[in-house]
Amino acid sequence: MHDDDEEKVASGFYLSRPLLVAGLVGLVLVVGIISFFQAGGKQALTKSWLGWFLPTFSLEMRSNTPYLPADGSGTALIDVIAKDKRGVLMSGSDINVQIDQGQGDLANSAELPSDVSKQVVLRAPSQPQIVVVGATFRGIKQTVTIEIFDPQPPATPILKSPIDKATVSTATPTLSGVGPIGTQIEVYIDDQQNTILKVDEAGNFAGPLDQALKRGQHSIKLLAINKYGIRSAAGASITIEVKTPDPEIDTANLRIKPNPAKAGEVFYIFVPVSSNTQSVKLIIENTPYPLADKNSSSIYSAALRAPTSPGLYPLSLIVTNQGGDSILAENIGSLKVN
Repeated sequence: MHDDDEEKVASGFYLSRPLLVAGLVGLVLVVGIISFFQAGGKQALTKSWLGWFLPTFSLEMRSNTPYLPADGSGTALIDVIAKDKRGVLMSGSDINVQIDQGQGDLANSAELPSDVSKQVVLRAPSQPQIVVVGATFRGIKQTVTIEIFDPQPPATPILKSPIDKATVSTATPTLSGVGPIGTQIEVYIDDQQNTILKVDEAGNFAGPLDQALKRGQHSIKLLAINKYGIRSAAGASITIEVKTPDPEIDTANLRIKPNPAKAGEVFYIFVPVSSNTQSVKLIIENTPYPLADKNSSSIYSAALRAPTSPGLYPLSLIVTNQGGDSILAENIGSLKVN
């Protein structure tokens, strides 16, 4: 026998309707909670008003340098920043800082910056190594790694080409030689830094100068610099002589359109030149007008306004090569103005 408010759920088994409803509601809640967390609901919860009741903190470490020389005296400043979930800076009294790997001396900084919870000073050991400094705060841990390097300067690079007293016909000659692996080569022309070349895994370097040279004699000096900023002694200086050819003007294909031009109106000029040209200027009535190589085709052009008075105007050009040496080509043509 069973009551009227009981529901048959299996053969010979009955549950009261209130209990059955409560069970179904509980099952729906369990499935919903599982789905909520699988869909990232935990993160949403921590960001909601309920998250204010959950104790969350953040911890950050930073060093003012990733490297220190192994000289026993170099120091790094290490900041530790702890904040609560509202972004409020926490006191550093509960932060523990220690060396997790390697050697060195740690001490609290004499002056604490206002934007950090704690600042410590790491004094470098006298032997090259990797030092790992860790900080812990309420179960959270962060680390920072500092490389202690050999402060000895790298070996002096050797320039193989060009040789001393060589004559070159390009404004950006290629330099090649050997240097310490893992360094870059600083190239100084006339005691001014011109180019930086990278040493490959075989200890070789090669490349053209970044800045073109004018005609004449120039001194070349090389230094090697490693990733720590330590420079080698300078190699022996050599001297080269730059003899670049004059840029050439293809006067047969020089074009002026229209010619004759109307007084005060626009005309166009096209000047083909050799590939070693850096710039071209047109001179009309002693006034220079720069032309542009808009398509990198060594054809310099411009749209200019013709003089306002009718007449025949001689045209001249100032053409400059890549090294900055210029030639004046006088009376290469004329513009008739009506």
